[in-house]
Amino acid sequence: MTTGKPIRIGIIGSGNIGNVHMEVLKQIPEAQVAAVTDAYLPLAEARAKEHQIERVYETTDKLLADHSIDAVIIAVSNEWHAPIAVQALNAGKHVMLEKPMALNLESAKEIVAAERKAGKVLMIPHQLRWEALSMSVKQQVEKGALGHIYHAKLAG
Repeated sequence: MTTGKPIRIGIIGSGNIGNVHMEVLKQIPEAQVAAVTDAYLPLAEARAKEHQIERVYETTDKLLADHSIDAVIIAVSNEWHAPIAVQALNAGKHVMLEKPMALNLESAKEIVAAERKAGKVLMIPHQLRWEALSMSVKQQVEKGALGHIYHAKLAG
């Protein structure tokens, strides 16, 4: 998306992780947090003031109905991930969905079906995905340098 205009993003969920996204997106010139909502409206209003976000919506439905919003970040309680992701994709938005993607396989499949039908981008962020070590290991696996990988486990 290189139209010269920033990608207009709506944040659904103004709590801790939503706030992290708001902070990080300030550093990306190609992105503009244009709207925010939260089940607790005073929190959304406070975040909008803190981060100079132009619109606060009372509900997710109203934010998703805003045709000027290109993409949303879903940063709400886990039980709401799947229904809101499906709703957002059906509304024609690109979606960054905080992990876990869904509470069960059935819900995850519904999200993927909605993504395919909408033709939009769905991303589940895993911040270590682009770390140098992760990328190096991926390259080695792709080259076959580590043999056939059938199981991997990371220690935290």
